[in-house]
Amino acid sequence: RDYWGVDAEFLAAVQEDFNGVQFVGGASITKNRSYGLNAALGVNIAKYAYGCQMSLLFNQTEELHGCQISLVNFAHECPWGFQIGLVNIILDNYVKVLPFVNGYF
Repeated sequence: RDYWGVDAEFLAAVQEDFNGVQFVGGASITKNRSYGLNAALGVNIAKYAYGCQMSLLFNQTEELHGCQISLVNFAHECPWGFQIGLVNIILDNYVKVLPFVNGYF
């Protein structure tokens, strides 16, 4: 399902596309594109992330256009954006793994 607007979920949220602001207690999974803010206590996973992924534990995306803030951040590609966390991984970057801050502009 596609979602537009503000969403708050206790355990998990799963959607095809997301546009807006989302707060989740467990995991947020977007199968295609995520536009806006995804905030979770557990994990955020999106195929394409446009905007900000924030969580306590883990963020993952195929393609990052924005920012990721978490303990561990992972992106296959990052045309532009940055990551803030203990472990930051961008596979298409010159330096693939960096602590604290990683980015590509």
